[in-house]
Amino acid sequence: MAGIKDVSKAANTDEHQVKAVFAAIKASPEPVIIKGFGTFKTVTRKARTARNPKTGEAIQVPAKTVLTFKAAK
Repeated sequence: MAGIKDVSKAANTDEHQVKAVFAAIKASPEPVIIKGFGTFKTVTRKARTARNPKTGEAIQVPAKTVLTFKAAK
């Protein structure tokens, strides 16, 4: 899986610019559609209770906003 550093090298640009683009996409209230590539959308995940698989201990996972991507056909 490519990271910020890999994307900045492939685009021949600075890592800060790549981070700024993803931050702008995440901050957008509407989905960002790039024709022929896909759609970026932010989704708010609810807080939930999860389990540590090693110990079985219940832990609280806070609500958070995540960026999702759906590839174009």
